[in-house]
Amino acid sequence: MNKKFEDIIAEQGRLIYTNEGDSMYPIIRGRDLLIIEAVKEPLRVGDVPLYKRDSGQYVLRRLSQKVFTGGAGTFENLEYNQMATNLGGDDSRASKRRFIKRRFFISGKALEKHYPFFAKHKALYPLLLIYRPIKGAVTHPKGILTEYKKIKKFKKKEEP
Repeated sequence: MNKKFEDIIAEQGRLIYTNEGDSMYPIIRGRDLLIIEAVKEPLRVGDVPLYKRDSGQYVLRRLSQKVFTGGAGTFENLEYNQMATNLGGDDSRASKRRFIKRRFFISGKALEKHYPFFAKHKALYPLLLIYRPIKGAVTHPKGILTEYKKIKKFKKKEEP
């Protein structure tokens, strides 16, 4: 029987784990050996905590904003805030389409950073448009659908 990550950390104080996927590339690469320790102090911007989504999926994410304890500091709220930032605080269909387009049609500094070959050989850019979705479907089959579903159901919270 496989133990849950949180059980191993509670029993041993840490988890030694071989990474799967490359969503944290280049900081964490696929097949990197990770040592995940129990949190002993408050998290700070830049930390990379392991957390478990409601779906049961374990996720490592670099904190880009301060997370407070309590209801306002849940990772679901952190994900909501990141989605709101990505969509420019707008939950319209046009805003969601623009976001998906930016995710699919990479350009500028992101293209140079993550795909220098294609940035150098712009005539081959159409191949990148084929390569990225195939690579994503192979390396993160559930991740792409999960992100799409989150974008689709995203609703801006009403101000109190």
